[in-house]
Amino acid sequence: MLDDIDIPGTRPRVAHKPAAEQPRTPDAWDARPKMLTINGRTLELFYISALARAINRSTRTIHAWEYKNLFPQPVLRVPRRGGQGLPGKRLYSRQFIEGVIRIAKEEGVYDDPYSPDIRNTNFTARVFELFDEVGG
Repeated sequence: MLDDIDIPGTRPRVAHKPAAEQPRTPDAWDARPKMLTINGRTLELFYISALARAINRSTRTIHAWEYKNLFPQPVLRVPRRGGQGLPGKRLYSRQFIEGVIRIAKEEGVYDDPYSPDIRNTNFTARVFELFDEVGG
């Protein structure tokens, strides 16, 4: 009965579609790819923020993993605007990110950002293998 009453400041109930049928949302990790043409080939690439969002981590965590040699550094970087001498923004391929997501889920480090420590899993070794296969 209360469903029929329009109460100011409330939103109507919305039936949600199953996850498989939902369109990409603006906050999905792959919502904003960067398309670059390199040697005549157009590549779909993503910034480190997309990678971090895809595996439920922060960009700081990815940077820390790189610093500790627990995660490979990307081959491609986009120069920063006006950032002379600074390294460019990191770019990763869709294939690499999707592989990292799969590995993170299989190694049990996807759901909980605090546990387990990736050093106690095969996550790092498997991600470096993936990086060698697909090139990041």
